[in-house]
Amino acid sequence: MTQLRRVAIVGVALLLMSACNLRTASVPSPAEVEATVGARVAATLTAVAFGAEAAHVTETIQAAATLSGQAPSALLATPTPPLQPSPGTPAPTPLMPVIAYFTCDPCAVEPGGSATLSWDLSGATAAVLDGQGVPAPGSTVVRPDQTTTYRLSAVNGHGQSEKTVTVEVRGLPVVHYFTCLPCEVSKGQSSTLSWDLSGATAAYLDEHGVPAPGNTVVAPDRTTTYRLKAVGERGSVERLVTVTVKEGGDPATVSDVLRGLGYTPRSVGYLPLASGGQAISVIMPAANGDFHSQVIADQYWAGLKALHDNYPGQTLTVGLYDGVRYIVFVTAPSAIFESLLRGETDGHLFWQAVTWNVWDEWTAAWLTADDGPLTADR
Repeated sequence: MTQLRRVAIVGVALLLMSACNLRTASVPSPAEVEATVGARVAATLTAVAFGAEAAHVTETIQAAATLSGQAPSALLATPTPPLQPSPGTPAPTPLMPVIAYFTCDPCAVEPGGSATLSWDLSGATAAVLDGQGVPAPGSTVVRPDQTTTYRLSAVNGHGQSEKTVTVEVRGLPVVHYFTCLPCEVSKGQSSTLSWDLSGATAAYLDEHGVPAPGNTVVAPDRTTTYRLKAVGERGSVERLVTVTVKEGGDPATVSDVLRGLGYTPRSVGYLPLASGGQAISVIMPAANGDFHSQVIADQYWAGLKALHDNYPGQTLTVGLYDGVRYIVFVTAPSAIFESLLRGETDGHLFWQAVTWNVWDEWTAAWLTADDGPLTADR
């Protein structure tokens, strides 16, 4: 404290010497005197803050008052202007959210055991634990089936902060990843399954032994879930991936097939049935005006086959536009069409089993016949 007082006293002495120099130099303007006195008073008050003796402070203020021609009380009442940043000074850096802590207790468990994750944070508008919003502060109990790393994110308008904790499951193998690429395919397309693991004595893909790391190519004909199992000395860990076979089919493929057969598809899509369901449908102009001819039957057949190959398991409908306003549909459930393909139903029975409908484009409704409504489920 004595050293600080000495520094303050030296500063005051320098201020008085400067005042003497001002008297021997050219006479300053009133504005210059006011600025000089204000600076000295500010320096003196700073000295007070650092413990300068009251007597020395009083002397300095009296000297400054004499220089300016003002009363000492007027100097002490003069407000000190606020500090302004100099031009070009960068703006303060926005504050990111702060995660005070993110812990696990315990951080190593036996197979089947549990651990408590706890956290607190500040300056965040949202907290997310592995993709799920959570309160802060907060905690949750986890029961990992293998060594698992948990991620906590704190988010605000300036960005995101993250911390992780890992809960070890003693003695169990770890599946680092088990993926499919792509995970959605059309019928006939393939997907690559890839995996890696550690701490295992053996690995199985759908009960077949596989190396690790490893990969294989699959081409499922329907949506299929694959199971990877890693076996260790104290237990096993399983992971699943699903390759989805798109049931929607591909309208462009249907159109290309029919164009290759000499037809001109008007549209491929879904239409409502009178039964309340939907049928995947193709609409095209009739090959001729005789709806009882073999040419028309062949056209219906081509449309049904193209739809079946791209939309397995769905109700199929082919509509032929008669050139005026009506579209005549033949609707066949997939099971009936497949029985014909397998030779279990002949052509005559097939045409009797399908349902005939007439759609009025003007009224956007199914037409009725003299013997009652023509519906897909009749």
